[in-house]
Amino acid sequence: MKNTKWGKVSIFLVSLIIASSSLLAHSGRTDSNGGHKDNKNKSGLGSYHFHCGGYPAHLHSNGICPYKSSGSNSTNNSSVSGSTSSTTKSKPTYTEKEQTFIIDGESVKINTITVNNTNLVELKTLCDKLGVSTSYDSSVKSIECKKGNTTFTLQIDSTNFWLNNNLSTLNVAPMAHNGRTMIPARVVAEAIGKTVTYDSVTGQIAIN
Repeated sequence: MKNTKWGKVSIFLVSLIIASSSLLAHSGRTDSNGGHKDNKNKSGLGSYHFHCGGYPAHLHSNGICPYKSSGSNSTNNSSVSGSTSSTTKSKPTYTEKEQTFIIDGESVKINTITVNNTNLVELKTLCDKLGVSTSYDSSVKSIECKKGNTTFTLQIDSTNFWLNNNLSTLNVAPMAHNGRTMIPARVVAEAIGKTVTYDSVTGQIAIN
């Protein structure tokens, strides 16, 4: 009888230890955004991920927490009593064209795309014209850009932006479109100390 009791106690203790170790397996304090760096990519989610109030490690696609958004969706679904109109997402509309840029006095045409009234430019071509080197890490979908002593890192479908290891948040996440990485031109230009102006008469964008 005693052996049976000790066996049950042992099983309970082992279960408790396993549960505790799983909770502590991924340690590290989070920053003000609710996330932290994972330079060794132990989570498999890239060099940075979120926890948001104790949830498992995850990414914020387009700056939206999947746990918070799923919670709001469930509330909306219950209130509409079976109606699916509130959960239907409108598809983004795309408009592609070649945009004329004046970069340090030189006229250059670069592929651009307008997504829901937001203009994005082809990152690789823009960086080449600005003398910025780029390297792509397909495992985490991140692009590291360098010019002189300036380094900045972008991640496709993430609004995280590192400038010389300082994290900030973009208004629009970089996106992949037809094999190209697209991003607002201002992000790249201002990262290396350039300014961007738009001439509404000629439709040209100047970067100086």
